[in-house]
Amino acid sequence: MIHVLKSYWMRIWKEPRVAIHDAMKETTPALSILLISLFGITLFVEQASMRDMGDTTSGGALFILAFIIGPILGALAWLILTLVIHGSSRLFGGVATFTETRQAVTWATIPYTSKWVLLLPMLLIFRGELFLSKTPIMDDSMFLLILFLIFSVLDLAMTVIYYVIFSRIMGEVNDFSAWKGFASIFFIPFTLFFLLIIASLTFA
Repeated sequence: MIHVLKSYWMRIWKEPRVAIHDAMKETTPALSILLISLFGITLFVEQASMRDMGDTTSGGALFILAFIIGPILGALAWLILTLVIHGSSRLFGGVATFTETRQAVTWATIPYTSKWVLLLPMLLIFRGELFLSKTPIMDDSMFLLILFLIFSVLDLAMTVIYYVIFSRIMGEVNDFSAWKGFASIFFIPFTLFFLLIIASLTFA
């Protein structure tokens, strides 16, 4: 399993359209669980930092929660993404089966999970302040503030790359363009968001 993961990790980055077909043939339940769990742990840590969860939860508890709640969060996010993307890709003429969509979404988590190349040094440098709303040590150091800004920009860049690769993968498995792949990811969420805004303005 680890050998397969190592074989496709960089290929998904370098040649997602080519790699996804080979990777899907290697998909196993155990490998899917591993990828989804890693995705969920990464998502949990990022959300814990963005929401300043360290203000109410200790660092040790956050670490434990990341490995307990993280995989569950990853599974929920994966399931919702799969359902939404499969439905919207059909609207754009996609040909992927539900199983193919599910496997493609699973492998597409790799670029997001790769954010650990940033998260690990951030945890080592900023420690608990990464999860706090008040950051006295960071605030007293121009070097740390600049370093945090650099990491934030790199994190944003990796998020953009994640969606680019995700769009290419969805385009490939559905036999349409990457732009349609991008649309299949965001069409339903954007539509629901737009309808919510209209509803709030109408009934305000």
